[in-house]
Order: sequence, then C-alpha cells, then structure tokens
Amino acid sequence: MASWVAFAASAVSGEEGGAEVPLHPRLDRALRLGVQRAGGPPELVELAAAVGISPSRLGHLFADRLGLAYPAWRRWVCLRRAVEAVRAGATLTDAAHDAGFADSAHLSRTCRAMFGLTPTEAVRAAGWRD
Repeated sequence: MASWVAFAASAVSGEEGGAEVPLHPRLDRALRLGVQRAGGPPELVELAAAVGISPSRLGHLFADRLGLAYPAWRRWVCLRRAVEAVRAGATLTDAAHDAGFADSAHLSRTCRAMFGLTPTEAVRAAGWRD
C-alpha cells in the first residue's frame, strides 16, 4: 500500500525535469494513514480530524495535488486492497470485508462500475483462478 504514497508523490513531480513539488505535509500524512487503516481508508471527516485539518481543505488538497477527489481515491485504495487479497488466495467475501466493503455484492458493484467486470470475471481474466 505504500506505493499509493509513492504514486501520489510522483503525480505532483515537475513535468520537464524540474524539482519535485513536495506533498502538503497533511496530505502526505493522510495518504499514509488512509492506506494503513484496517478495513480501508476512513470517511473524509475522520481522516481530516486525524491529520488536524478541515475536511474541506483536505478534500481540496486531494483534488488539487492528486487530481482525484477523495471518494474516488478511497474506492481505488479499497479495490486495490481487495485485488491483493484475492490474488493472495482470499475468497471474494473475505477480500471485500478486509478491504472495507460491506459485502461481496458491494465489491462486485464497485468493480463493475470501475472496470466493467465483476471481480470473478477479473480474477479469471488475470489467470489467478479457474
């Protein structure tokens, strides 16, 4: 999950060989806390309180620095966590719960909305399961 933080840092680097623009310290901390939390990133209000910034300011930092609204980033983190769990051998239900989804149906709806595939179809397409 630390790769999300690295991705975020690289997303704001200079385009033409310029120096990297550092992440806002509160955003950096929020990214780290969000990916480390069991069950997936918390609601924006909870995460903002944990890093000592207003929810609206943190939401603006996500959009401005990462080009991604917080809810979208949160879905990506949860989907990635679920995919990693399935790849490691977890059932879809266990992966869904570990990643912060209410159940496997919630994971399936989110996966289909994002990729046009159910998790089962994606797992089979990736060759992870028969």
